[in-house]
Amino acid sequence: MELYREQHSRIHSTGFTNVFYIVEGNDPDAVSRLGEAAVNSALSRIQINHGFHLKCPSSFEATLKLLRQTTKALQSMLKDVYAIPDNFVGLKGFADMKKCLQLRFPHVSLAMSFEAYDAVSNKSGSLSTGEIYLRMLMTLRGMSADKALTVGNRYQTPTQLINELKNAEDGDKTVEELVISGTCRKIGPALGKRITQFWTAESFTTS
Repeated sequence: MELYREQHSRIHSTGFTNVFYIVEGNDPDAVSRLGEAAVNSALSRIQINHGFHLKCPSSFEATLKLLRQTTKALQSMLKDVYAIPDNFVGLKGFADMKKCLQLRFPHVSLAMSFEAYDAVSNKSGSLSTGEIYLRMLMTLRGMSADKALTVGNRYQTPTQLINELKNAEDGDKTVEELVISGTCRKIGPALGKRITQFWTAESFTTS
């Protein structure tokens, strides 16, 4: 679900509506591992909570057919299309601005150039420094989004975290005692040690 949350956040920032989300293939083993109820719940949230149009083609060929049909439909429907200038795309509040423009000019289809869309929806191009920092934290095994947010809220930059770990008498203890946001659980000794080793290492070796 972390990947989906990331995709949803990036799509939301574009201000697009009528979003189609494609879930391709049919893997009974994967469904069995995750649990059918959990999979159905996730699919329902995609449609109900986020308002995406969910499509579940059974194969790669079916996906291509769906994309061809959608492209043809758009080409026949969209007549008056106006592109928003690239320098406005990606600004804070862009989605709200696009919504206001669409309400003011309901008969006009607003679009953006592919270059602008690529920039605003890029996995790293539209991220803030803080978001990149959280992603760096989450590269560690056992580091969930909630745990990364806990560490990030306590040490808001990598420099703060590194200085605290290096200057503390027991760096592992410093992090492992942090209480995970919204819970009574702590980061714990195993992850605390992993964080300390990673962020205070002078060099890394690969095997």
